[in-house]
Amino acid sequence: MPSYLTENRQGKSKEKEIYEDEKNFKKRFTQVLKIICNHDFPGNPIRLWRGYPRHRLSHHQFLYCPTVNNYHRRESTTLSWEVINSTAVSINQGIGTVAAPSGSITVTPASTTTYTLIATNSTGSSTNSITITVLTTDIPIISLFAATSYNIIPGESVTLSWETSGATNVYLSHESLSETGSGSVDLSGSSVVSPTEHTLYTLTATNSAGSSTAGVTVAIKQSLTIALQPGPALGKDSTVASDDLDKNCGNFAFVGIGNSAGPFVIRAYLQFDLSTFPVGATIVRADLKLYHFDTYGPSQNFTIGIHKATSNWEENIITWNNQPSSNPAPEYTCPVTAYITSWLSWDITTLVQGWYDFTIPNYGVALKDTGELLGNTFIYCHSSDYMAGSALRPKLEITYYVP
Repeated sequence: MPSYLTENRQGKSKEKEIYEDEKNFKKRFTQVLKIICNHDFPGNPIRLWRGYPRHRLSHHQFLYCPTVNNYHRRESTTLSWEVINSTAVSINQGIGTVAAPSGSITVTPASTTTYTLIATNSTGSSTNSITITVLTTDIPIISLFAATSYNIIPGESVTLSWETSGATNVYLSHESLSETGSGSVDLSGSSVVSPTEHTLYTLTATNSAGSSTAGVTVAIKQSLTIALQPGPALGKDSTVASDDLDKNCGNFAFVGIGNSAGPFVIRAYLQFDLSTFPVGATIVRADLKLYHFDTYGPSQNFTIGIHKATSNWEENIITWNNQPSSNPAPEYTCPVTAYITSWLSWDITTLVQGWYDFTIPNYGVALKDTGELLGNTFIYCHSSDYMAGSALRPKLEITYYVP
């Protein structure tokens, strides 16, 4: 075969080989370059081709355009990229060399900024850019949103306080298991709230640029209730009567309270030991309860007052003549309906809290008819020595929580 034909065939074969090589190289090593803000937003790919020698592919790029690229001053966004077949990658705006073949970087532009990614190799370079638009109006700033307390007991109130700047409207909302609500409030101010369950309060400040939110959760402390109801061994209660001045009734199964036309007066004394009560507790409520099971005398209703005892006494020694001193004015009172059996109850929360934290000496209480010299009726209540039913003995019910 003539040499020129051989050379011609060899030339065509070489050209075909280069064409196939280029085609396969494009297929195998397509370069993808993307700059994405925060998320891979959907968009139509823009195909950007750069010049390259016929026998080598330098860069083949795709740029995904975010559907959202507007930000506010002081907001940050993330630039992300991927490159193939590149030996060096850099970003302008003072960022400089970045990782290859892929990476990301957080930027916080103060004004509208165009970021350009430059990918290079031995055959040249390719660039791609994205512009982050920074809005000139800032979103509102919530500089303070706080509560005076974040853990409260039922019935307590807290004050929410807030300060904002750049807002045109501010809203305060609340959300709990049972209810939600929202309302407009001052741009800066405070509000007293009394939640009855765990509640999330959200402050929202708005203007033409957008909104800012801040949240505060106020939790309700879970309370516990115990009943101190001692029996004969640990109980301390007794009755004294003015018609039998030296009689001790410490082991009686009942206590009496009231007066008789005899005339004589009957009083009861009780004391509860709080030494087993949990340390560090806060008393929410304390109720002293006696079970009224019988009445003596005409059907006269009267009122029983609880007086703070101010000196010591012993259950097996106390009599009318040696009974302890007590405050003349009752701390609390409870009405009594004659001949109606029921539990009688006195709220002695303040007194019990004082006994517990040792700000009030615990000498117990004296129970007296508030009109001892006027009536003609007295009642009987079961004592701690009552054996026919322990559930009917005197009891001190205490509701409390431990911080």
